[in-house]
Amino acid sequence: MNAQQLVESLTDELLARPRSEPGPRLLALCGWADTGKTTIARLLIAHLRQRGLQADGFSTDSFLLERAERQARGLSGYDPRSLNAAGLVQALLALRQGDPVTIRPYCNRLGRQLEEGRLVQTGDVLVLEGIHALHASLCPGPAFSLFLDADDAVLSWLRAQANQHKRGMSADQARARIPEELRDYSQHVRPQRRHAHRMARVDMDYHYHLT
Repeated sequence: MNAQQLVESLTDELLARPRSEPGPRLLALCGWADTGKTTIARLLIAHLRQRGLQADGFSTDSFLLERAERQARGLSGYDPRSLNAAGLVQALLALRQGDPVTIRPYCNRLGRQLEEGRLVQTGDVLVLEGIHALHASLCPGPAFSLFLDADDAVLSWLRAQANQHKRGMSADQARARIPEELRDYSQHVRPQRRHAHRMARVDMDYHYHLT
């Protein structure tokens, strides 16, 4: 299925689940970089709004430590210690209580959050996407979660393509750090797959197979 079909399936499954607590339902999208998490989150929010629901969301990247601090501490972006977990938990708690929160998007070019933030409104559904969307500190956990994954060869190809076409790297630069990133991902992020309600395997054409 394509991304839009995946979104429609996720929406049906989320809304069919009984509510376990008041406040917005949290839907988490986790997985390897460049598997389509941000696109799926955007389409999901739009689809939920078309269904008459109040929906908003943001990326866990907004709570990454600045690149300079991560490098000084020897932390990759996949390491859970690279996240300002306390800040993320505080933001989610406020949103669950019905309070809007200003989120400052992370800028890869600058290696830090932008000065100008975006107001995220609470509502019926809150979509949290990112490498750390299933971080252990996020308790209670999401009402529904999806983990995006694939074979290492597919993940490497998707990452290299994105590095070239989205980030302007040369072919050699695009591939240089992928083996190291895959090791960090396999150590820190992929084990979170067992906590997800569903998993979707992505192919090189960004088609998804739900399992």
